[in-house]
Amino acid sequence: MDRHRQGPWHAQGLEEIYQALNTSPEGLSDAEAARRLEQYGRNELRAKPPKTILQMLKAQILDPMVLILVGAAAFSALLREWTEAAVILTIVIVNAIIGIVQEKKAQSSLEALRGMSAPTARVLRQGEESVVPAAELVVGTAPWATGATWPTAPPS
Repeated sequence: MDRHRQGPWHAQGLEEIYQALNTSPEGLSDAEAARRLEQYGRNELRAKPPKTILQMLKAQILDPMVLILVGAAAFSALLREWTEAAVILTIVIVNAIIGIVQEKKAQSSLEALRGMSAPTARVLRQGEESVVPAAELVVGTAPWATGATWPTAPPS
């Protein structure tokens, strides 16, 4: 199956597409869909692993404004202004804690939203309409469109 030499999918006939995707008008069997899911993986974007607390702390500390404040605290300490140095460092620490807490809350909210929005798709499996999670769509799955007609030949 050389996909680089064939024309665009929409310009091919159904039989050509069925043959190229090794499927049929009845759709895939459940066993074949499971095999392809195992072979090709889930139909979803790869997610980055969530940041660790140490990574968030590093990002907070390396922020340019925080670096300026740390420099000011160091300069205050050089001038033996211990109170100002302590106040500035306290502000930096509180800012880092607040930033990490907010980022953790944002991560958990994003995960909750991902869990709530689990799209599904109507497909033809073994000749019958089925509703499957969109993440389980595989190559060769026939989408089910109520009231739609399939073209039999590309437009001329």
